[in-house]
Amino acid sequence: MFQESQDLMLVVDGYLSKVLGLDDPTAAKVRLFLAETYWWLGKPDEAKRLQQELLDACAKGLGEGHVDTLRASEKLGATYWQLGKYHEGRVFADKAVTGYQELYTSGHVEKSQALTTLGRCFGKLADFNRAVELHKEALRGLKVAEREAKTQYGAQIKDVKENLAMARYDRYRYGHAEKEDLSEAERLADEVLTSHQETHGKEHPKSLWAMCNLARIKASAGAVEDAERMIEAGIPVAERTIGVDHVGTLMGKTYFGQILILAGKLKKAETVLSLVVETYRARDGQEMHGDYLVAASFLLDCYRKLGRHQDKEIMEKSVLGGIRRIFGEGSPWEHFFVGQYTDVISTVSGAEMSEESLEVPFRD
Repeated sequence: MFQESQDLMLVVDGYLSKVLGLDDPTAAKVRLFLAETYWWLGKPDEAKRLQQELLDACAKGLGEGHVDTLRASEKLGATYWQLGKYHEGRVFADKAVTGYQELYTSGHVEKSQALTTLGRCFGKLADFNRAVELHKEALRGLKVAEREAKTQYGAQIKDVKENLAMARYDRYRYGHAEKEDLSEAERLADEVLTSHQETHGKEHPKSLWAMCNLARIKASAGAVEDAERMIEAGIPVAERTIGVDHVGTLMGKTYFGQILILAGKLKKAETVLSLVVETYRARDGQEMHGDYLVAASFLLDCYRKLGRHQDKEIMEKSVLGGIRRIFGEGSPWEHFFVGQYTDVISTVSGAEMSEESLEVPFRD
């Protein structure tokens, strides 16, 4: 499906960009659609290149504050988020939000999309309260936009609700928020999954990702067996529809491994997570990606519980080094992903770490 779409859009994009120029509204929309198709095909770097070209052309031909320039900036911010470059993503998303706020005083669909993209970036930077508030603002804006435009923005509302669900989940899991966050996250995630399955079918990538998100929340709420069953059923479908090594499939396997740990199936979890970690390591630069760090941190927890001390110490150094390269030294993710340190976390990167100082503090 996505390969055929790419082949067609490449022809259209090539023609329109040459004849009309990328700052033409139609050419710009085609370019963004092609970039999104590249992401679904597991080519995020190619998507980024296309979006950067579009942003440069729109800024030069239309101006920094033009709606097409702002749209390109928001999409590029979202792609940087997908690439694990969260600081860069926040910059581009923030530019889009600021520009849209100058253009639109009330609700607007693209303003809301920029707000939720910015919220996702803040979530990855561990500012969970800011993330939740941005997603709420985006949702309010979409509802106002629906009333004013007398149209439906169902797809956009689902995206924002899913982002809000996971932001509230993260705030509960990492920020030690009240149980209300977890129950509200489950309600929203269940609503999104049902809607995606009704609209796209159960095997669509959006349905599979929504099911993975709901399973993660259910596992934290104590329904570990249900969560395990959900993700295990979805992984073969993802392998068949979007590919064995696609980022979405790998993330599904990562969270499957986490849930297996919660279920006490440590050897199976180790097998699943080891394959994911090795897949990321085989790709240039992937040890600098947040998705690798999530998988590696779960494998670290697995080694700890299996009593594999040497493997655990090696993985500790890999995870801590990656966190510091992405987020800088002293990031909250050092605590969330590696453990509750005393003197160890303040030492230079690569120092020896004691077994007793480690306790992965995930809330489940």
